[in-house]
Amino acid sequence: MDATARLRGAHRFEWLHQRMDGELFPVEVTLTPVNLPSGPMMLVVWRDVSELRAREAELREHAVQLALQQQVIRRLSTPVISVAAGVLLVPIVGELDRDGAAAMTSSVLQAIGERRARAVILDLTGADDLDVDTTAALVRTGTAASLLGAGVVLAGIKPSLARTLVGLDLDLSQVRTTSTAEQAIAAALATA
Repeated sequence: MDATARLRGAHRFEWLHQRMDGELFPVEVTLTPVNLPSGPMMLVVWRDVSELRAREAELREHAVQLALQQQVIRRLSTPVISVAAGVLLVPIVGELDRDGAAAMTSSVLQAIGERRARAVILDLTGADDLDVDTTAALVRTGTAASLLGAGVVLAGIKPSLARTLVGLDLDLSQVRTTSTAEQAIAAALATA
């Protein structure tokens, strides 16, 4: 470390010091070579960073907890509900972003396989305006569901979403639409 400090003109690094009781604690050390009349010396400044590292660890743990809570919130915000044998309903309320759409797609595809669903209704009645990426993700959900043998119905489409859907360069043949979730449920039950 001394050689690095002399080469660079200064060197900062972390190190472990040991207290009189044997406890190790992290420090940040700065070495600065200085020339005094008595000869070259090394100025050493260190500070205890134990509290800083403890706060960083708390923040990392907090970030992990937030990520887990976000996963739960995403799962709860787009539940997959069985409304009849082989018919699933996914009410989408509020904002749905690309990550939320991806999580929803995973849940829907898993539910199709587990519940042997033949119809999935994505109810957008309570959804906020969806951006192009999220809208495209919903259409891809329909395509993926069709590969598993289930049809997807987008219900409760608002004019802004209709404009977005028309503007996308996607194959919409795998997705049906209805004005309301009730119409979609009735149509799914009629084909049962």
